[in-house]
Amino acid sequence: MDACSRHKLKALIEQDLRGIFPSAPVAADIEAQTWQKDEYTQGAYALYRPGQWFGLRAILQEPHERVYFAGEHLADEQGFMEGAVVTGQDAAANVLKASTSTLLRRSPHPAIVSYSQLKRRPLG
Repeated sequence: MDACSRHKLKALIEQDLRGIFPSAPVAADIEAQTWQKDEYTQGAYALYRPGQWFGLRAILQEPHERVYFAGEHLADEQGFMEGAVVTGQDAAANVLKASTSTLLRRSPHPAIVSYSQLKRRPLG
């Protein structure tokens, strides 16, 4: 975002705030992030093509072995922070549910072991 558009955005935000809170103070400055240009995120929220969300979402929601996925891209209200929080809570609940499963206690596979069963070595 260049300086000109940042100043314009600041003015629009202040105008909207004053419509709700007439005595709102003027912001000293704002910081805006262009997520599409960020080398690590390379974007912001998920943007599905028409028809993709209904087919892909179910696939993306499936756990991969012991890995559970969460994020706004899996939420009922896709594209919002609230969706990321809700799916994170759901994933955490699934992890807890899986960690108390009897399958984990009786599995002979070394990769499938409950955290409470791990033998810890003393540090140092």
